[in-house]
Amino acid sequence: MTKSSAVLFILFFSLVFKLEEPNPFLILVVLLISSGLFMFTFESTQFNMEGFIMVLLASFIGGIRWTLTQVLMQKSELGLQNPIDAMYHLQPLMFLSLFPLFLYNEGQAFFKQTSQ
Repeated sequence: MTKSSAVLFILFFSLVFKLEEPNPFLILVVLLISSGLFMFTFESTQFNMEGFIMVLLASFIGGIRWTLTQVLMQKSELGLQNPIDAMYHLQPLMFLSLFPLFLYNEGQAFFKQTSQ
């Protein structure tokens, strides 16, 4: 249910970075999409505060990532108009930023399994 908030964060950051103009119909559509995703998964899981915070933070960061990718792709002097070019240059940065989180959260279990 929390993952459906990513659409809200994308809308929020696109308004902050002026990629979109505030439009009541756009806001209504995004709210309807988010509420539909929320209702689709309602009562199918159990609540866990740590997981809730992690997924909410992931949605927040995902909203920033998608919005900043759009900003980068709109700058013609960078030469990233093609989505493949953007992925080629951005994926190593995403990997380097997520790898320490992987080591922190999954590293001990991962290395215990490979050493046996």
